Amino acid sequence: MFEELRERPSSELHVWHSGDHAKGKHAVVYICNYIREHLLDNPSLVHCSELVAMNPSYLSRLFRKETGVSFVEFITQCRLAESEKMLIYTNMHIAEIASTIGITDRHFLRIFHKYWGITPSQYRVCAFKGNPSRM
Repeated sequence: MFEELRERPSSELHVWHSGDHAKGKHAVVYICNYIREHLLDNPSLVHCSELVAMNPSYLSRLFRKETGVSFVEFITQCRLAESEKMLIYTNMHIAEIASTIGITDRHFLRIFHKYWGITPSQYRVCAFKGNPSRM
């Protein structure tokens, strides 16, 4: 379900007022799209819960149930995906990329390495050399 939500275009947003289970699924799809479109605005759980008129705690549990990852983990994965694009398609410094995606340089280095097993600089070098085995 997570991959489906992650890849779904914004044009597929639906009204979520059609039944409890459907309401929850549609709300999560809406929030996933909202996060991807407003990632650089640093969306919060509270703000997102207001968008779908749900309690933040309930939305958090529902989000995990529907996607298999927490709200925070989803945002982190979206930030990492955005950082990958920046590493490949721009000449921005690592600190600039971290700042742009809304996290500190040190935290960015840590989560990037945890997710990819290499540093952002190493990722950039591998991308330019066309070495997908390291990515």
